[in-house]
Amino acid sequence: MKQIVILSVIFTFNVYAQVFHRFQVPLREHSIIATKSGYFPDHISIFEGEKLKLFFTTTSNIPSCLKIREKKLFLSAKKGTIAEGEITFKHSGVFEYYCPAGKLKGTITVLRKANSSGPYQGRTIQSVREKKQRQWRPKDE
Repeated sequence: MKQIVILSVIFTFNVYAQVFHRFQVPLREHSIIATKSGYFPDHISIFEGEKLKLFFTTTSNIPSCLKIREKKLFLSAKKGTIAEGEITFKHSGVFEYYCPAGKLKGTITVLRKANSSGPYQGRTIQSVREKKQRQWRPKDE
């Protein structure tokens, strides 16, 4: 009986750990469309540590691709189909996505997270005056 209780506790802990682990990493989803004139959008901004889920398609009859060399991600799409891929950026920087065949280029800017200190994370409330400021006003003549 004692072994069954121990096994059930371990099983329950593992199930909860797997469920809550999904929500610990923020997920950001973006759609990218390849057109004859380039990618739309050609620039994406995310924060470091976020998981980026990409949905990729093309509007032309010519098959297109999306490649991120640093993350070893390659997606190809034909008109009417959607390719999906997930990547995680752990460090800030600018990463390029491109299609070697179509000469298409875009960038992903990974922003560094602000250090969290206190409830406002280093921000000040604009409605609170820190010190009295003198203002210039025109005189009525």
